[in-house]
Amino acid sequence: MREFMLMQQIKMFSPKCNKYKGLLLMKSRQSKIFQCCKSNKSLERFCSIDNKLFKFYKDPEYQYLEGILDFDLLNCKVHFQEGSKEFTIEVLGSKERFSFQSEMLSAESWIKEINNHISMGVGK
Repeated sequence: MREFMLMQQIKMFSPKCNKYKGLLLMKSRQSKIFQCCKSNKSLERFCSIDNKLFKFYKDPEYQYLEGILDFDLLNCKVHFQEGSKEFTIEVLGSKERFSFQSEMLSAESWIKEINNHISMGVGK
């Protein structure tokens, strides 16, 4: 019971991260486990980030989950060029890389939110 109360206090006083969701184009996914996007064709993925979890879905209803990056468990880094629509999330300590492209003019808002959630995560 004491551990439960301690966890509730930690959650209550931990900084809150913003929720964010929208459509991104998955350019590539370099992984030992999953192989997709072998062609140059981008796949539409409906992404959300909430509570230090970056999730990507196959459908606009956010029901068919394809993958999750948990920033409490993983040490990740975002790579991008200023003003670019593309960014890559690298899982440090592995060969996992996830490349996305924003349909907006730039991916700055996604990058800002992802970096915010990474900085709040335990895995950083």
